[in-house]
Amino acid sequence: PDDVTVLIGVRNRTDHRIVNALRSVRGQVYPWGRVRALVVDYGSEPQAAASLGEICAGLGAALIRVEATSIWSRSRCLNIGLRRGDTKYIMTSDSDILLSPHYLADAVTALRAHPLSVVCAPMLDLPEEASETLKRMARGEEPLDVDALRPRCPPRKGMRLHPSAGVSFLGYHQAIRGYDEFYEGWGREDDDLMSRLIALGIRMTPIRHESFY
Repeated sequence: PDDVTVLIGVRNRTDHRIVNALRSVRGQVYPWGRVRALVVDYGSEPQAAASLGEICAGLGAALIRVEATSIWSRSRCLNIGLRRGDTKYIMTSDSDILLSPHYLADAVTALRAHPLSVVCAPMLDLPEEASETLKRMARGEEPLDVDALRPRCPPRKGMRLHPSAGVSFLGYHQAIRGYDEFYEGWGREDDDLMSRLIALGIRMTPIRHESFY
């Protein structure tokens, strides 16, 4: 079936960002029965881990807990989720990414039309002053209206397509053995993954302009 996993790696991040990220996954128009949210907790402190467990349980996300990790490695974190993945499609995301409601539906449509693809979009950055609005949304005091936030979000570095948060076939990630675990911290692992997907013959394909994150 055309099911999709949204894979999120977390360490000690249990504030409004992960709440809104998971709510935006739940708010997809793509049939909920075909969408799975999978969170990998890579070594959070006990209190943060307990809080994250409550958040995931409340929002229908599966949770994998990894104990005793000294160094944050997003590559290792996401590879754990990739090894556990069993859906046709995979989206590697982050705890602060909000998806517009049609994002996964449009990504799957693009992959059906162009299967040798990883579907990407610009990375739109919310301004810092939006933080209080997002906190109210996470508390349920305002609806999570991702579409209304878009006019306030410029694309990072003016990039037409960003290598992070791609949607593709899980099999492609397995073919290149996921992320290179040489990388630690944030950022470079996405560039490396994309370069190896391209070397495999996969191409960056833009999502329809109506959808964004």
